[in-house]
Amino acid sequence: MEYNVCRMNGPVDFSCGLNNGCWKDLPTLEINNALPESTAHRPHTIAKLGYDDNNLYLLYEVDDQYVRSIETEYNTNVCLDSCVEFFVQPRGKEYINFEINCSGAMLAFFISDWHRDPVTHGIAKYYAFQEEDFKQLTVYHTLSGKIEGMTDPVKWSLGLQIPLTLLRKFYPDLELKAGETWRANFYKCGGMKGYDHWLTWSPITGELNFHLPQFFSDLKFV
Repeated sequence: MEYNVCRMNGPVDFSCGLNNGCWKDLPTLEINNALPESTAHRPHTIAKLGYDDNNLYLLYEVDDQYVRSIETEYNTNVCLDSCVEFFVQPRGKEYINFEINCSGAMLAFFISDWHRDPVTHGIAKYYAFQEEDFKQLTVYHTLSGKIEGMTDPVKWSLGLQIPLTLLRKFYPDLELKAGETWRANFYKCGGMKGYDHWLTWSPITGELNFHLPQFFSDLKFV
């Protein structure tokens, strides 16, 4: 499978939603492949990805319920909250994982070796983004603060602006232009206990693990 990443013209407004403004004509991707360990709660999750000369832009919309958002600091376990994720591999075997809960708290690593350490069971080799890295990112979110015990249906959005200058810290010759092909996957996970779900754009088989780059699919810049 593949997704066409289209050039965006004019100012990018996350608040207008996926069906308006410069987002309107971009193709939609659905994050609807559930890993077998998921409960029956499968929030409808869609996203669009676009670019200009200087930035990559990503916007998710989630029709959710049983929402949880506890983490507020960088590089904490946001994946246990109501969370969306973007794992992107512009070049080679390394990739970056952006994990963001519905209130905007983020974990981001540059992964050099995704295999699990036999002792800690964590990622074998990675660089954890520092405060100066996070400050280069723009996060848009429609929910805020700590959320626990929300059981009413709710629709929330999460936007991320990733500057090329930050990506070039890890991929020095990278360009945002038509003809490029990257690899990536998009995810939705977390939420209240008992309503756990692990949803993917590009299907994963074999184990409950998002860190499986062999299952990434193509992003084609057009």
